[in-house]
Amino acid sequence: PPAPDGTPKRRAPLRIERLLFGESPSRFLVTVDPGGEPYFVRLFSALPAFRIGRVTAEERLRVLEGGVELINLALPAIESAWKGAFPEG
Repeated sequence: PPAPDGTPKRRAPLRIERLLFGESPSRFLVTVDPGGEPYFVRLFSALPAFRIGRVTAEERLRVLEGGVELINLALPAIESAWKGAFPEG
């Protein structure tokens, strides 16, 4: 069963870094309008697809795993870090 925040529970614990930044083949992230969610769920019912989050009006990125908050950052701070990561020129 999923955690209270809707995230699936993993079979084996992963290090936080691997959970957040790991990549594997055949993994997709999609955004689905709430009205289209029932159709999306039916369409992918035979595959391991599940909701991992939701878009809100709040200008923050929050990441929870198993009900534990891993990240809670303001979007302007994220944008500033992204734009300032490499010097221009």
